[in-house]
Amino acid sequence: MFYKILLLDIDGVLSKHGEPIKIEVVNKLKELSKKLEIIPISGKNVSYLEGLFRGIGIIPRCIVGENGGCIYFPKELKEYTYFHEMPKLADIIERVKQDIAKKVSETKLKVWFRENKVAITCLTDNINALEKLLMKDLDLTYFKMLRYPFAIQIVPKELDKGWATSKLSDILDVPLQSFIAIGDDERDVPMFRKVGLSISIGDNKEAKENSSLNFTNVVGALNYIRDTIFKY
Repeated sequence: MFYKILLLDIDGVLSKHGEPIKIEVVNKLKELSKKLEIIPISGKNVSYLEGLFRGIGIIPRCIVGENGGCIYFPKELKEYTYFHEMPKLADIIERVKQDIAKKVSETKLKVWFRENKVAITCLTDNINALEKLLMKDLDLTYFKMLRYPFAIQIVPKELDKGWATSKLSDILDVPLQSFIAIGDDERDVPMFRKVGLSISIGDNKEAKENSSLNFTNVVGALNYIRDTIFKY
């Protein structure tokens, strides 16, 4: 199998939450980018991801943010979002965001909204209290709630990294079997199920059970790709 594209999750993969990316990881990514196109795919927004990869020294042709909700092409300044296929949800999720802001304003919770195209990302210093607040009376008929260590994200129910992976395959005209995906948790499983080779990082049970290979850290995964697939 000839692999062309590496879909790379960020948090929990390139580094542990709250820790910097090690120079060893940066060097291995730059080395591998000469053989394989690397596309970041994350719950973060595309602006953050573009800046992160410019700092690493890699300019991706494409960036996937918001758990697959936004596909962005930096050179062309073009984007494709989930709302292109489900436009009615754009107005609905805006009303949900307004409802969340109103609920938060009635409490003493510290909450910041990240600027996104599709998902609602609520950053907070009290994740348990925010989750409890949002679970109460919030209309999530069309949406699902994702929990992170310091944030709650609201996304359309049918949106996940698997949707974005299929869409990328169509846009780039690259078969799914030519994709490699690296991730670390259950949010990466829909992506794992689409690609030719899936690699999980760490101990997440669901990710391990649904991936082709598992490594303790991303260095091991990148070494495997280099030594076993490209053999250089």
